Amino acid sequence: LKEKVTRVRVPIRVKLSITVTFIIWATILILSFLVLARQKEQLYRQTVRAGKISLNYFVNNAGIPLLNDDLLRLNTMIKEAASVEGLIYAVIVNRDQIVKAHTDHTLIGNPLPSFPDKGAVQTEGSLKYFSYKAPDGTQILDLSRPVLFMKKELGAVHVGVSLDFIHALIRKNSISILVLSFFIVLLGISISVLLGIGFSRPISKLVLATEE
Repeated sequence: LKEKVTRVRVPIRVKLSITVTFIIWATILILSFLVLARQKEQLYRQTVRAGKISLNYFVNNAGIPLLNDDLLRLNTMIKEAASVEGLIYAVIVNRDQIVKAHTDHTLIGNPLPSFPDKGAVQTEGSLKYFSYKAPDGTQILDLSRPVLFMKKELGAVHVGVSLDFIHALIRKNSISILVLSFFIVLLGISISVLLGIGFSRPISKLVLATEE
């Protein structure tokens, strides 16, 4: 004996609600991804711009002190920049990559430390920058430019800017978007249910009459 297969009839209003909900979720996810990606790119560019300002200050003022090996003047410059928000470090090295000035005074006189997990190096003229993760987990953007005097390279300046605030802001905005999306979906479901009831009621009556 063949078993009779019982077909479950899904109400039209339920189908409509599911369809509208899916469309709303897909639209919100796509828009959220585009907005967050755009925001991250803009914040990164702003960070690079802020790093350039600090870097140019050192490059324009470190030539003569570096030529004369004036450690007092070089470290005074570094100390003035240490209070800049978001600046993790500032370093001035000579041609042999020996640290002449650093926000961490214990590193003065030592070779420039290596950069762990260094990403791709990008260049803009004499400017070089790349991101890397410090041992404590901090995401840092390192920007560097050579220090020139009479077209002769005396050394280089490095500044490190924190990228953690970008990730923190993106996470905060992601949570806000998710909460907003939840309420939008609830509103969409409510509207779709009301529309489904309105559209399906006449159709249901017609189907019932046809069956009778």
